[in-house]
Amino acid sequence: MNANYTIQSGVFIFLAFVLEPPPSTTPASKPVKLSESLLNSKVQSKRADLKADIKDELKALFSDISEISKDVAKHIKTTSAGVDDLCKSISKHLLAIRSLGLSSADVVELYASSLLNELSDPPSNQFIAGAGGNIDIFAAAVNQQIANARKEALLAIRAVASPAFDQLEHSPIVVRLGDLPDSIEIAPTPQLTASRPHPKLLQILVAGATSNRFTQKDGVLSICGCADKANGDVKIDIEGPGAVADSKTATPDNENRFSATFSGTNGLVEGNYVIKVSQGAASAQTTIGIP
Repeated sequence: MNANYTIQSGVFIFLAFVLEPPPSTTPASKPVKLSESLLNSKVQSKRADLKADIKDELKALFSDISEISKDVAKHIKTTSAGVDDLCKSISKHLLAIRSLGLSSADVVELYASSLLNELSDPPSNQFIAGAGGNIDIFAAAVNQQIANARKEALLAIRAVASPAFDQLEHSPIVVRLGDLPDSIEIAPTPQLTASRPHPKLLQILVAGATSNRFTQKDGVLSICGCADKANGDVKIDIEGPGAVADSKTATPDNENRFSATFSGTNGLVEGNYVIKVSQGAASAQTTIGIP
C-alpha cells in the first residue's frame, strides 16, 4: 500500500510538473490609465527638450546673421555675397530645426507604439491619431514650434540684416521664406519598432534679393532649397520684368541642400520675379522682388 501511494504520488508530481504552463514570453500588460500617464510624461519631456534645442539653433542663426551683416556694413563682403551667405545660413538652420522636430516626433511615436504593444485593453483616444489626444497635441506643438522659429528668423533678418545692408551700401535686402513642407504627424502602432522614413521633398527654403538704391539694373537674387541628392540635379528658373529670364542647374550636396545666385550680365533689373525649381517630375515655386 505504501508502494502504491508512493507510485501514485510520484505520478501526480510528475504530471503536475509536465502540465505546468511555461513562463510567458509576452511583455507584461499595462492598464490604459498607466500607459496614458507614461505617454503624457514623455510628451511633456520632449516638448521641453525640443524648445531648448530650437532655441540653441536659433541662437546660432542669429549669430550668423549678425556676423554677415557686420561684414557687409564694413565692406568686408559685397551685398551680393552677403545675401548669398545669408540665404545659405538661413536654409541650413531652418533645415536643422525641422530635423529636430522630426526626431522628437519619432521618439514620441516609437514610445507610444511600445506602450500600445503592452496595453491590456483597447487604446484610448490619447493614442489615436486625429482624436485630439496627446498624440495630436504633441504633433501640433512640434509644427507650431517650427513655425515660430521661422517667424523669429525673419524678425532677426529685418531687425539686424536689413539696416546693416542699407546703412553703408544703400542696398536694401529682401528675404522670403518658402512654404513649409507637409506638417509632421504621429501615428503609433504596436508593430512600429523603428522610425518611419521621411521623404526628402523638393522645396525652396529661402530666397533673398538686394540692389543699390542709387543704381539701376544691378539686382542680385539668391535661392536656397533642399532636394533629395539621389534624384539628380535641380533646375532653377527665374522670370522678371521686361521678359527677363535666366536658368541655372544646381547639384544637391551631401546634406541635400542646393543653392544658386543670379545677377545677369551686369545685374538684374529691379522688380518682382517668379522663381521655379524642378527635379524630375517634382517642382516648387515662389516669388520675390528686387528693391
